[in-house]
Amino acid sequence: MFPRSLRLGRHGIEQSRKLPRTTTGHFSISYGTLPNTAGLGVIVPKKAVKSAVHRHQLKRRLREILRDFAKRSQIPTTVVVAARAGSDTLTFSQIQDELSAAFRDILAGT
Repeated sequence: MFPRSLRLGRHGIEQSRKLPRTTTGHFSISYGTLPNTAGLGVIVPKKAVKSAVHRHQLKRRLREILRDFAKRSQIPTTVVVAARAGSDTLTFSQIQDELSAAFRDILAGT
């Protein structure tokens, strides 16, 4: 779990729908700045990953990767990563590489 200072609550995740979005092969990333809201969120829907074990494993992996990016201040104030179908088959390093490339593109565009 993220430290409380980095967590994005339910309200923040709902508000993130208004933010710009980028997609990779396995993830959809909403990013930007929301008034009175900052933090990181991870969404792994049952529709994309059927097994609860794989959903929770993917969430843990995504949280760890986002925590590392947040420590290095490489990401905007609000980021929500949503998994897409097939993302549960990736290894940790593949997920990390895919998100690194996406964050490089996001930072280059801002």
